[in-house]
Amino acid sequence: MKKMIPVWFFVGVLLSLYGVLILFAGIGDFAGRGGARIAMSQLHLQLWWGGALLVLGLVYTLRFWPWTHDQNQLLQEESSRTPKER
Repeated sequence: MKKMIPVWFFVGVLLSLYGVLILFAGIGDFAGRGGARIAMSQLHLQLWWGGALLVLGLVYTLRFWPWTHDQNQLLQEESSRTPKER
């Protein structure tokens, strides 16, 4: 029995990827690499949003990880059945 990969796993991967990109951009701006001044730049919103997206993406990725222990257990049970039981 094959199990489908949930779409939320891919959502989590994308959120994590976007979080890393925004977080690194925010770190670059915080280090003084940023060119133009932006309104409310003292709040460092890129750091906050990058971190929030990264955490949320990791939660989704780990929660909906398709290769869990439950699936491995199902595969072992499936392979241990005799051909008549299948």
